Amino acid sequence: MDGLLRAALGALDGAAGCTQIPNPAGLDRGTRTYRAGGWKIKTMPAPALRLHHEACVYQARERQGLHRGTRHGHLDDGHPDAGRWLAVPWVPGPTLWEAFAPARNAHGSSAARGGLLDAALAAAAELRRWHRDAWLHGDVQPANIVVAGRAAMFIDLEYARHPRLRLPYPYRGGIAETTAPEVARQLVDSQQHAAELHPEAEVYALGAAIRWAWTGHPPAGRRDPGDAGPGRLLHAIAHGPPRALREDRPYPFPELEDLIEQALHPDPHRRALP
Repeated sequence: MDGLLRAALGALDGAAGCTQIPNPAGLDRGTRTYRAGGWKIKTMPAPALRLHHEACVYQARERQGLHRGTRHGHLDDGHPDAGRWLAVPWVPGPTLWEAFAPARNAHGSSAARGGLLDAALAAAAELRRWHRDAWLHGDVQPANIVVAGRAAMFIDLEYARHPRLRLPYPYRGGIAETTAPEVARQLVDSQQHAAELHPEAEVYALGAAIRWAWTGHPPAGRRDPGDAGPGRLLHAIAHGPPRALREDRPYPFPELEDLIEQALHPDPHRRALP
């Protein structure tokens, strides 16, 4: 057991049965993630700037009454396991990707459809709350949304920011598959080292996440496993026509399709959430 995990477990109550869990796509490769009892623990070797920022995000949201129970700590430089750890209460429930698995397997009963629509509406309501409180998440994707009935919560906040808590490193988008076209164009056409993110781009990202979870295909397709980076996919998002939803859908579902299409409108100012 590495020293950072040992330090985290020593500081937490009820952190029994520690198991390492896979990181979602896009999470910094130096991060390790664990579940220990009622806690989700992340560790990152020094300098651990992203994990330090994520801890600051949780602290700021706690002060606003939007979150609770975060713990964090570090091992100083000079220690063989120098770095930081972050622990947040485990959020029960499936991710959006897991919640939509029956649809991708062509199970379209009326009961299943009702559950999918509830999950999509819950995610939309949670994004509206983030934007109402002047927060941006920065990496809206199916693995970063946990749903339970008619409630949802966004997790993995290393790209989150607020007017009073800026991102301390360049933002080059979250996972490529849910990147909005206007963000992709900033990254592809101008070769900028950072992109600007606005609420309208996150509305698009949520629509893309729901589409991906439901059909198995994000709007511009998925990155080829052989690609060294996201550049080819970002170029397709920036300049190529999106895939037709009717060609990817597992079955007709007008209410869900309307939600997705409104969120993915090519004009950012005409995007909407229910």
